[in-house]
Amino acid sequence: MERDFPFTYEDDEGKIKRAKADLAVFDPERSHDTENTIRIAVVSDSKVKDKDPKKGVARTLGNYLEGTDCEFGVWTNGNDLHYLQCEKDDWGQAQAIDISDFPGKGQSMQDLELSGERAHPRKPANDSLVKTFRRCHDYIYGNEGMKKTAYETIVSNTLKQEAGQFFTPRNVIRCMVEIMDPDENTRVLDPACGSGGFLVIVLDHVRKKIAGNMYPELTTENKKIFLEAKYNSYEVNNAVKKYAERMLFGFDFDLDLKKAARIVPTIF
Repeated sequence: MERDFPFTYEDDEGKIKRAKADLAVFDPERSHDTENTIRIAVVSDSKVKDKDPKKGVARTLGNYLEGTDCEFGVWTNGNDLHYLQCEKDDWGQAQAIDISDFPGKGQSMQDLELSGERAHPRKPANDSLVKTFRRCHDYIYGNEGMKKTAYETIVSNTLKQEAGQFFTPRNVIRCMVEIMDPDENTRVLDPACGSGGFLVIVLDHVRKKIAGNMYPELTTENKKIFLEAKYNSYEVNNAVKKYAERMLFGFDFDLDLKKAARIVPTIF
């Protein structure tokens, strides 16, 4: 499979058009070329209707199938699912038609027809995902101290892939930051930031210094617990956010990890 797969197709007027499939599936062990595509998936914004004249099913997926050798495709806006099959008549004219589902691995259209309608038709995961994210959001923000723990857990389990990428252990990063001892006037650049682990620890370190500067009367050992309670106060959070926006910088070639790293200023 390949995400954001670019390809060309021929429209009704015989003109060559460029397009991009959000997900393309290819014949096993064959090169990722248009002629080897066996499934095309188009994912539209939730506001796009399936009959939209520019971004709807027919205009996108229908044209893509009719202009290539791919037989099956799926279109979704997060709420609706449309499956299409491209058929050719005796004169070689292609036409994309609606079907209830397309066959899975090792199946044929005949297998689907013999089994009848599926007992549990496929549904987009949009609603359940939104509800899940909202529950996570509510939990994290209802438990201020859990923000960093939740962030690192999600990143470590979801985004770290075996693609020649090596992630510095948190204890090593923490040791490096303590030696560097940055404060709110320290500009920090991580040229291979990955998911932002180094920047996270720097931000945590600077947060403690900012809180100490704001509440010097709480920096004594016997009042340390009261200072910790101020780490997520509005004043400290606001100062930390400004610091992150002005003084923290990171670069990485991995687009997914960069997206994760950009979350840092918004949740810490």
